[in-house]
Amino acid sequence: MDAVAWLRDVVSAHGDRFKEAGVRVSLTVPDHTVDIAGDRDALEQTLLNLLDNAAKYAAAGAETNVALKIGDTAIRIVVADRGPGVPRDHAERIFNSFHRIDDALTTPVPGAGLGLSIARRLMRDLGGDVTYRPRSGGGSEFEIRIPKGNGYG
Repeated sequence: MDAVAWLRDVVSAHGDRFKEAGVRVSLTVPDHTVDIAGDRDALEQTLLNLLDNAAKYAAAGAETNVALKIGDTAIRIVVADRGPGVPRDHAERIFNSFHRIDDALTTPVPGAGLGLSIARRLMRDLGGDVTYRPRSGGGSEFEIRIPKGNGYG
């Protein structure tokens, strides 16, 4: 599967939903095809979970960028937003099932705290991962890592 075309399709297909949430999604991809193999449904579910979280928690009018990056050992999809980010004391636990940050921002947002744990499990089952880091200047960066080789990337 061409990851560039796939990312364009996913972002385009869900563009109206993100616009309704007040979130602009931009895409940064190479100008050439990037072949990846793997479970398309698992990759899409993982990406949509990260984009949905950005739409839920990023401030209205904020931009979320999806970037495809090619490394020596992995292909990475980085979802970066300018929302409030994750408090430092929760960063290690956000991938635990049922974990939710209980504060004024998250309390009114529906959810069971399963999305990130499912996303990580899906990617680890494919030999990859989903990780989090604070975004420089504020916000969050989540990275989907898909290993090259063994039929992936």
